[in-house]
Amino acid sequence: ISANTDVYLPSGILSLRARTGDLSVGGRLDVGGVTRTFFDVVSYTDAGRITLSADVGAVTLGTQGVVNVAAAAVGGDAGRLIVNATGVLALDGTLLGQGGQAGQGGSVELDVGSLASFTALNDKLNSGAFTYERTLRVRTGGVVVLDAVAGRKGIFSRTLLQQAILDGRPLQVQGATAARLELGPWSRRSLP
Repeated sequence: ISANTDVYLPSGILSLRARTGDLSVGGRLDVGGVTRTFFDVVSYTDAGRITLSADVGAVTLGTQGVVNVAAAAVGGDAGRLIVNATGVLALDGTLLGQGGQAGQGGSVELDVGSLASFTALNDKLNSGAFTYERTLRVRTGGVVVLDAVAGRKGIFSRTLLQQAILDGRPLQVQGATAARLELGPWSRRSLP
């Protein structure tokens, strides 16, 4: 699937799924929150959810692509981005996950075959204000955490750490991590 057009679904739910091959986004996918005025009352909607899936391929956000799950600047919570891919994840475009005034930042859930660089991904999520929750599962290859992580509810799912432990893939944590790592009772095992 090549999604090179703009799709606007304010506070909506958008799901793109490639059953065969890759999923490439070159346009703007926008489920951002909005501000509405009803007579003398101003209301804000929370942002929605975007799911990008490739059953047997990669998910790519091209350099011109934009994924927006941000709230309106004056209020509301940011939404959620979910990516499932058996291949490589490449996020070269713009991610927007800012919360509104007093609202929470964006959440992201990634389940991918491989990841070129955790640092590049983390920088992209930080600049896009995905600061509320981060879940990451990488099915092949190791993960090295070199820098601070901004998520409030942690960056790793239990499944990722179980896979890293059971499959012998390396997980290295170096430097400060601001997020709480939800390791669970099995975290006493030594990581390779």
